Amino acid sequence: MPPRLCTRAFSARLNAGSLITRPQSNAGAAFPPSLPSTEDFISPTPTHLLDIALSPYLNTTLPSVLPKSPKPLPPGHHLVYFPPPIPESQLLQDGSDAHHSPTPLLPRRMWAGGSLTFNSPVETYTHALLQEKITSAISRNGKTFVSFNREIYPTTASPAAAPAIVEKRDLVFLPTTTSPPPPRRRNRLPEEPDFARKFVTTQHLLFRFSALTYNAHRIHYDLGFAAGVEFHAGPLVHGPLSIIFLLELLRAERKGRIKEVLYKCLAPVVVGEVSFRFLGRGE
Repeated sequence: MPPRLCTRAFSARLNAGSLITRPQSNAGAAFPPSLPSTEDFISPTPTHLLDIALSPYLNTTLPSVLPKSPKPLPPGHHLVYFPPPIPESQLLQDGSDAHHSPTPLLPRRMWAGGSLTFNSPVETYTHALLQEKITSAISRNGKTFVSFNREIYPTTASPAAAPAIVEKRDLVFLPTTTSPPPPRRRNRLPEEPDFARKFVTTQHLLFRFSALTYNAHRIHYDLGFAAGVEFHAGPLVHGPLSIIFLLELLRAERKGRIKEVLYKCLAPVVVGEVSFRFLGRGE
């Protein structure tokens, strides 16, 4: 799923505020109140492969061996775990899953923003549980904005324990389009960033990330679909991949543990686009 609102800048704050809570509306009536829970073994392999895939973009040392003992996942690496256990017969025409879609009348989806809270580490060689629910669905101007709450718990945690990771996602679902969107305007940032970095992605990276996350959404790897059906200039960078880039930037620029990140996407990110920049402020 690509980020919506995210190319010229990707703004973020550390330890600041919270997302606006929206009341549940009738637009969410088609959704179940909770989505199926997913358990995963936190194998060291996915995070290791993600490090290898990102190494040339982050100028980091290529990891040589798989860690043999438990290690905390780096911030954001939980995004390559808990793949949706959905058979191909239940995928939508664009390859995305139907569980998160409010209606077949809005087949296109974009990533709008969200937040991440890291309360405690999730370690490799352990089991963890993902619990997900829909907190709001608001229809406006032919679009539906849906907010999801995702909580990750170690399976050994007590029933009263706080989740190790809390993730909030805001997605927007749109109708089919028959014409290209108007030319983009450069988005003005609400405030000057403390730091920035540019990344130029490749189709190889997008394919690898799709494989790591079990993501069949065609907008990330099918040029004919991305350009001919959804009228983008090319395949789009995944929302979770953009978040991981953002977190890596924060780790490099702000030493210490990342407690909370709030982010908003500013425009879709096309693969290879040289203006793919992340900018942020730390608090």
